[in-house]
Amino acid sequence: MVNIMKNKIKYLPIGILTLTTAVSGAALSSARVAADGENEKSSPVSVTVSSACVFTSGASPSTSLSIYAGNTSNTESSDKDAISISCNNPNGFSVKAVGYGPDAQHSEGVEGNTALYDSLNGNTIATGNSGTDSYWSFKAKMIYSSTSASIVPAYTTYASVPSEPTEIATFAGTTSSSMVGIFRTDYQVYASPTQPAGSYEGAVKYTIVPSGSGS
Repeated sequence: MVNIMKNKIKYLPIGILTLTTAVSGAALSSARVAADGENEKSSPVSVTVSSACVFTSGASPSTSLSIYAGNTSNTESSDKDAISISCNNPNGFSVKAVGYGPDAQHSEGVEGNTALYDSLNGNTIATGNSGTDSYWSFKAKMIYSSTSASIVPAYTTYASVPSEPTEIATFAGTTSSSMVGIFRTDYQVYASPTQPAGSYEGAVKYTIVPSGSGS
């Protein structure tokens, strides 16, 4: 029996809401009566709200699968959380995905690694979506968007996890001052009859990229 400990999804918000204030003015030395305006000073307050898009759900995104060698299993029947994004930038944004799994040198994961890794025995399961060897894959499904949005066609069905940040979903701009997008990701694993038993772990990192950011 192969126990697939999947998926340590890593979330990377691209910005935060910041409020900065600058208050200036001079204290009066006395409360003497003076002509209009002589004892008045302004105290301007400057507030800057930065453009930001953040993940607003998925605090516990880990997913586990148990599978017998020679079989296929996926997360579609599970109650795993959808991924929700809130953005105060009306220009739109996209979501990129990249493998972020552990390997022999990195127990916490390394960007670009797309294999599931068994840290006890050093065995792996490569990413893929077909073949006679073991493989794992992922796909995305749009749940809701306050603007026009779509999943990149290549990722509407199970596909290999990319080794470089790759766009998987796009959310168009809007005339509103803010926007919300929700999508779900699912994972599928095939374990070949010869796959060594063990606990395999891998991850996908998702990043929000605001339109016009140049990223």
